[in-house]
Amino acid sequence: MTGARSRLATLVWAAACGGTSGAPDADSDGVPDYEDCAPKDASRFPGNVEVCDGVDNDCDRAVDDGLTQTWFVDVDGDGHGDPGRHTDTCSASPGLVTVGDDCDDVQADVFPGAVELCDDKDNDCANGVDDVRWATDFSDGWPQTTVTTTGDAAVLTDPSDGNAYLRMVRAQPDLQGGIWFLPRVPGERWRLRFRLRLSGAGGLSGEGLAFSFVSSDVGPVTGGGGEQLGIYGADVDGWSLEFDVGSNGPDDAPSGAPHLAFQRIRDGALVAERPNPPNMEEGVWHQVEYLQDGPAFTVRVDRTSAWEGTVALDPGAFVTMGFTAATSRSRRMQFALDDIELACPDTPASVGPKDSATP
Repeated sequence: MTGARSRLATLVWAAACGGTSGAPDADSDGVPDYEDCAPKDASRFPGNVEVCDGVDNDCDRAVDDGLTQTWFVDVDGDGHGDPGRHTDTCSASPGLVTVGDDCDDVQADVFPGAVELCDDKDNDCANGVDDVRWATDFSDGWPQTTVTTTGDAAVLTDPSDGNAYLRMVRAQPDLQGGIWFLPRVPGERWRLRFRLRLSGAGGLSGEGLAFSFVSSDVGPVTGGGGEQLGIYGADVDGWSLEFDVGSNGPDDAPSGAPHLAFQRIRDGALVAERPNPPNMEEGVWHQVEYLQDGPAFTVRVDRTSAWEGTVALDPGAFVTMGFTAATSRSRRMQFALDDIELACPDTPASVGPKDSATP
């Protein structure tokens, strides 16, 4: 009550003196003491500019209003903070970030947008642990956001059963059909499954296809001496696995002996070959599975393990994968591809046969 009387007396005195120009202003900030929320602090008065100093500079009963931001604690330093641990301050301090969406703030390789690795973690904070990276059965045409094509490649529909599939034709060296999946994936551990049908074109017997994975940043190109693989370039590092119904020879002419072969893309060198693999019959759909686990690889064709071996991969390399209808200099060929899926080795299949041993 005493304070109210004092303020009233001050107002009456100020009015009697013809205004507030003579009112006491202890801190000389230009605001009478009776209007000032801090009459002895010249940095605090109505109308002052609010600055970030932990006090109410403009006397509106709010501290640092309009100047603070919510910061999230980022323990693992991946740029994504723990949504449950945050503070409101004017500026960041070490260990704080503006994004609070991490699903695991103690592992730096786990955050939204991270590359999903086959490591028993949900690296990208979406769709679970070691989820499928991409899969397509071509029932909706081209998955435009994830693939690019070269040459004569088209999605067709089988009139006998309405099934959609991809067909690629190699008509001449610079027009081999190819499909490349745009997202690059870790090259050390993954599983690729697809259905394959080899056949000829233009009344000729077929030969095969090349499944390739490249670690170079350069995109797949064709021409020059690389027409056999559908990709070429002295600066293209990677490998190509051929599924052939003919044997390699001086002109790569078919000789009726099916084989699987690994070739190095940079120079086209034949690294390894598996003669007479099972179930390479032309004109028939085959279920193929390729497993990469470190340097070791396994190829399964239908129900049978067709090849096991090793290939020298750069640790930590990321690869771009694709298929090309180009394993011959002298033959026209075509093949059909369906139910493609790239996933971690232990991830259940999402398209095509659910059991890798089932054709």
